[in-house]
Amino acid sequence: FKNVIGYYPPVIHHLGVILHFSSGIPAYDTSYFMIFFSAILAAFVMYIIIRSYNKQIAILSLPLAILIFSNKSYIGFLWGSWASLTGQLMLICVFWAIRRIDMGKIEILLGIFLGALALAHTSELVYSIGFIFIYATFLLIYKKFSSKFAKKILIAGLVSGIIAAYYLFIFINSFAVMNPYTFSIAKDWGGTPLFQLTDFKLLLVFLVIGVIASFMLLKKMSLPIIAGFYMLAIG
Repeated sequence: FKNVIGYYPPVIHHLGVILHFSSGIPAYDTSYFMIFFSAILAAFVMYIIIRSYNKQIAILSLPLAILIFSNKSYIGFLWGSWASLTGQLMLICVFWAIRRIDMGKIEILLGIFLGALALAHTSELVYSIGFIFIYATFLLIYKKFSSKFAKKILIAGLVSGIIAAYYLFIFINSFAVMNPYTFSIAKDWGGTPLFQLTDFKLLLVFLVIGVIASFMLLKKMSLPIIAGFYMLAIG
């Protein structure tokens, strides 16, 4: 499609417009508010995920979330990577839903999160599918995979497909045509500063210690640990 105007993932725009009409606040301000609110909400959802593994570690990790508003990690807010930030919130919500996969009807909520990912930022949708595949692989290795898990994932996929089908059709025939997928190690992004692993500086020491400790605990099949390794691997 060469004449499509609304090809960009719509969630951030919709959230900003809804809040604009509800409050009367200018649309730009409401969009900006939703970005910061998404980041703060993502930090609390991650806290809940980590708390399911260890309450003390969760409490210690929560204050570190403030670092997303510092130095180069603040780039996403200043350079307009707003769709990516909302996508990251939905991705963390997918982690939470997988962690609670034994809950009744959780597959519906998981499907909503996956569908929202497609509408928020499609790259995170790919990451979420990859994570589900890796988590299922761990379940198979440790002989914890079940038909119930597979059924819930299939239902979630169906729900997300219903939610996202219309936009994905537009995306595949417009945005994906203009920006086809390529794999490369990015050294420049149109003048936008890039966040590198070395930018963690002193915190990199604690990160390495955490990675080593997590390797020792990987056999416990803890989702926060698997999710942490996965996010570190995909950058």
